[in-house]
Amino acid sequence: MQIEVKELEPCKLLVMYASDSDEVSDKTDEVLQVFKNAPVSGFRKGKAPLSVIKNKYKDQINNSLKNALLEEAYHNIVFEKKLDVFGQPDVMESNLINSNFSCAFKLTVKPDFELKPYDQYEVVKPPSTLSVSDLSEKILQDLRVKYGEVSQYDENSFVQNGDSIIVNYTGSIDGELNENLCATGEMLTVGASRLEDFDSHLLGMSVSEERSFDLLIPKEAIPSLASKTATFTVTLVTGSRPAPAPLDDSLAVKLGKTTLAELREMVAASASNQVAESEKRALNQALSTLIVNDYDFSVPDWMIVGEAQQNAARSGIQWDKTSEEDKRRFLDNAAMGAKLSLVLSKIREDDPDANMTDQEIYESVKNIMLQFAPTNVNEGNVLEEMKKLQSNGQLAVIGARLLEDHTMKFLLSKSKIVE
Repeated sequence: MQIEVKELEPCKLLVMYASDSDEVSDKTDEVLQVFKNAPVSGFRKGKAPLSVIKNKYKDQINNSLKNALLEEAYHNIVFEKKLDVFGQPDVMESNLINSNFSCAFKLTVKPDFELKPYDQYEVVKPPSTLSVSDLSEKILQDLRVKYGEVSQYDENSFVQNGDSIIVNYTGSIDGELNENLCATGEMLTVGASRLEDFDSHLLGMSVSEERSFDLLIPKEAIPSLASKTATFTVTLVTGSRPAPAPLDDSLAVKLGKTTLAELREMVAASASNQVAESEKRALNQALSTLIVNDYDFSVPDWMIVGEAQQNAARSGIQWDKTSEEDKRRFLDNAAMGAKLSLVLSKIREDDPDANMTDQEIYESVKNIMLQFAPTNVNEGNVLEEMKKLQSNGQLAVIGARLLEDHTMKFLLSKSKIVE
């Protein structure tokens, strides 16, 4: 065999391959063995002469042989050149003339770096921003609002925190309207807007009232407009105000419990789980930062851009219509995410305990879906839903996240957590 490798750009290779004649001959025999029992008119199964089979199934045999040789070539390339390939190979060409076979692939390979010890990280536990008692009370108040009565605004009503309102508004910067700051018939929960000061300017408004005000855009709300002053004109169309349900046994009954004490117990358990999950995410983020900062290899730009565009799409954002500042934010996050994924992948190759089999991933996805499925959904329904997820590629995405979560859990078990 002959193998020639050319680097097209970082981590992208063009590989040209030529088979030995013996390799082609062996593969030809294997393919013909598959076709020897193929039906041929006038002959009993398996009794047709080889020359007749070759003539009748010429195109099919040729295609099967080329595919078999392509697969053999790919495995030989990876083995002989010790390539750490990810993704699927892109076949550029394949030629089979008599006993001569040649082909060319485009391959993407992982950046080459040396794995560092991963059982010596000291992770400083981030301070918890939630307490079980505070979160329990918040959940209870949210349940009171959800299961309470709602009264529509009348001529004497005015906007208060917690109200649901419908507004029309326009926003301009330096006298020019900005489409990102304009909306018609938008529903808002007062006090929950990403522009906190925007909500505070609406307090006290009545139906049909118009109000104008200036607002400094915070970075975390709209990065592309951060630190710019916008002038808003808002008209209140209508609104409604929740009247919280009483905090007593009647609320518990609405939620499937008998007494308020039982409801509090359920809420406390939910709050405890949420706090634990929040702390886990914070630890994962702290460890992720340590891992990324521990490596100085470069991630190819094309890989970062690809991940950034995928992340934007998952957030419902069109990359071509995204501001340069927002693109930079996605790119920075993608650079960290791509490097982390590459390191975690290498750790999984190094230690089987950091990895999961395809069957383990499949079972984990199934169990999670069963856990959160409605009571009238059975395992058969879940398996059908998983088939749909597999066909549109979502199952692979979910599986990849579970795999990375498993690896991070493995690494945390090896790390020293510093309080």
